[in-house]
Amino acid sequence: MSNQIVSMNKLKQFLKLSLKGHSYRQISEMTGTSRNTINKYKKVLDKYPLSYKELVHISDKELYSIVYPPSEDKPTHDELYGLFPQMDIQISRIGVTKFILWEEYKQSYPDGLQYSQFCEHLINEKIVIRNHDLAKEPICDRMCNSQFGATLPSHPNSFGFFTKSICN
Repeated sequence: MSNQIVSMNKLKQFLKLSLKGHSYRQISEMTGTSRNTINKYKKVLDKYPLSYKELVHISDKELYSIVYPPSEDKPTHDELYGLFPQMDIQISRIGVTKFILWEEYKQSYPDGLQYSQFCEHLINEKIVIRNHDLAKEPICDRMCNSQFGATLPSHPNSFGFFTKSICN
């Protein structure tokens, strides 16, 4: 069971056993936690300025914030969605693919989404943009060139499919 969050009780138990002078192998056997996990948390706790004796007495919430600090450097979806209007223009150009757009995005945001999630968000955003554009202007004002009428897609129905309308 890799990458499981260790309970604060187990961490405090680790701290207490360390203070008593037990080896990491003994602590591993006593707590049922792997030695690698114990070493991982030891490295995290050793970087913190408080001693093990002081760490035993802090609240679980404070200990949790030390061991699992909040991530601040990951880009948010808001930043990504801010890039989509420009990407929507670029993707209509010949030779521009979602993969190329994703590579440009990853250069700017190395810790950003992976390709499959990026594509999923791009597709969802493009649908929103297109539906929003259709709601803003009547289809006949945008697409109907003929005074005799033409059959054109107008708006998505309740199933998400585009229905046909005739411009007069």
